[in-house]
Amino acid sequence: MIELIQISSIDTFIELARKFPGVLGLSSLSALKDLATAAPAAAKAGCNCSARAKKANDLAVYRPMFEAAMAMLSPDEKESFKSILNVKKVCYFIKDNKGQIKKHCF
Repeated sequence: MIELIQISSIDTFIELARKFPGVLGLSSLSALKDLATAAPAAAKAGCNCSARAKKANDLAVYRPMFEAAMAMLSPDEKESFKSILNVKKVCYFIKDNKGQIKKHCF
Protein backbone atom coordinates (compact mmCIF):
# COMPACT_ATOMS: atom_id res chain seq x y z
CA MET A 1 0.00 0.00 0.00
CA ILE A 2 1.27 3.44 -0.95
CA GLU A 3 1.40 6.03 1.82
CA LEU A 4 0.23 9.11 -0.14
CA ILE A 5 -0.98 10.19 -3.57
CA GLN A 6 -1.05 13.90 -4.26
CA ILE A 7 -3.33 15.15 -7.02
CA SER A 8 -1.61 18.36 -8.04
CA SER A 9 -3.58 19.16 -11.20
CA ILE A 10 -6.51 18.16 -13.39
CA ASP A 11 -4.00 16.35 -15.59
CA THR A 12 -2.83 14.26 -12.61
CA PHE A 13 -6.45 13.34 -11.83
CA ILE A 14 -7.05 12.33 -15.47
CA GLU A 15 -3.95 10.11 -15.43
CA LEU A 16 -5.18 8.46 -12.21
CA ALA A 17 -8.67 7.99 -13.63
CA ARG A 18 -7.24 6.30 -16.70
CA LYS A 19 -5.05 4.04 -14.61
CA PHE A 20 -7.79 3.34 -12.02
CA PRO A 21 -11.14 3.73 -13.85
CA GLY A 22 -13.03 2.67 -10.74
CA VAL A 23 -12.64 6.17 -9.27
CA LEU A 24 -15.01 7.45 -11.95
CA GLY A 25 -17.62 5.01 -10.67
CA LEU A 26 -17.93 7.03 -7.47
CA SER A 27 -21.11 9.05 -7.81
CA SER A 28 -19.52 12.35 -6.76
CA LEU A 29 -16.86 11.98 -9.47
CA SER A 30 -19.13 10.72 -12.24
CA ALA A 31 -19.43 14.26 -13.65
CA LEU A 32 -15.72 14.08 -14.47
CA LYS A 33 -16.06 10.88 -16.51
CA ASP A 34 -16.42 12.69 -19.85
CA LEU A 35 -13.46 14.92 -19.06
CA ALA A 36 -11.24 11.97 -18.16
CA THR A 37 -12.13 10.01 -21.27
CA ALA A 38 -12.09 12.93 -23.75
CA ALA A 39 -8.95 14.77 -22.60
CA PRO A 40 -5.79 14.10 -24.61
CA ALA A 41 -3.24 11.75 -23.10
CA ALA A 42 -0.52 13.21 -20.89
CA ALA A 43 2.34 14.88 -22.69
CA LYS A 44 5.53 12.85 -22.98
CA ALA A 45 8.86 14.14 -21.70
CA GLY A 46 10.74 16.11 -24.32
CA CYS A 47 7.65 17.20 -26.20
CA ASN A 48 6.87 20.72 -27.37
CA CYS A 49 6.56 22.95 -24.28
CA SER A 50 4.04 25.29 -25.91
CA ALA A 51 1.75 22.31 -26.60
CA ARG A 52 2.10 21.19 -23.00
CA ALA A 53 1.27 24.70 -21.73
CA LYS A 54 -1.77 24.92 -24.02
CA LYS A 55 -3.07 21.60 -22.72
CA ALA A 56 -2.64 22.76 -19.11
CA ASN A 57 -4.54 25.97 -19.89
CA ASP A 58 -7.30 24.03 -21.65
CA LEU A 59 -7.72 21.71 -18.65
CA ALA A 60 -7.57 24.57 -16.14
CA VAL A 61 -11.11 25.63 -17.05
CA TYR A 62 -12.28 22.36 -15.46
CA ARG A 63 -10.63 23.12 -12.13
CA PRO A 64 -13.84 24.42 -10.47
CA MET A 65 -15.70 21.26 -11.57
CA PHE A 66 -12.89 19.07 -10.19
CA GLU A 67 -12.78 20.98 -6.90
CA ALA A 68 -16.56 20.75 -6.49
CA ALA A 69 -16.56 17.03 -7.23
CA MET A 70 -13.77 16.34 -4.73
CA ALA A 71 -15.53 18.45 -2.08
CA MET A 72 -18.72 16.42 -2.60
CA LEU A 73 -17.10 13.07 -1.80
CA SER A 74 -18.84 11.42 1.13
CA PRO A 75 -16.81 9.72 3.86
CA ASP A 76 -17.63 6.32 2.29
CA GLU A 77 -16.57 7.56 -1.17
CA LYS A 78 -13.31 8.86 0.27
CA GLU A 79 -12.59 5.43 1.72
CA SER A 80 -13.52 3.80 -1.60
CA PHE A 81 -11.29 6.26 -3.47
CA LYS A 82 -8.34 5.32 -1.25
CA SER A 83 -9.13 1.63 -1.59
CA ILE A 84 -9.28 1.80 -5.40
CA LEU A 85 -5.90 3.56 -5.48
CA ASN A 86 -4.52 1.31 -2.72
CA VAL A 87 -3.26 4.30 -0.71
CA LYS A 88 -3.53 5.45 2.89
CA LYS A 89 -3.97 9.15 2.11
CA VAL A 90 -5.09 11.26 -0.87
CA CYS A 91 -4.28 14.96 -1.07
CA TYR A 92 -5.45 17.53 -3.61
CA PHE A 93 -5.34 21.29 -3.97
CA ILE A 94 -8.32 23.64 -3.97
CA LYS A 95 -8.62 27.41 -4.30
CA ASP A 96 -10.39 29.08 -1.42
CA ASN A 97 -12.70 32.06 -1.90
CA LYS A 98 -9.69 34.41 -1.56
CA GLY A 99 -7.88 32.70 -4.43
CA GLN A 100 -5.34 31.01 -2.15
CA ILE A 101 -4.48 27.41 -3.01
CA LYS A 102 -4.91 25.09 -0.04
CA LYS A 103 -4.00 21.45 0.34
CA HIS A 104 -6.80 19.10 1.43
CA CYS A 105 -6.22 15.51 2.43
CA PHE A 106 -8.37 12.57 3.42
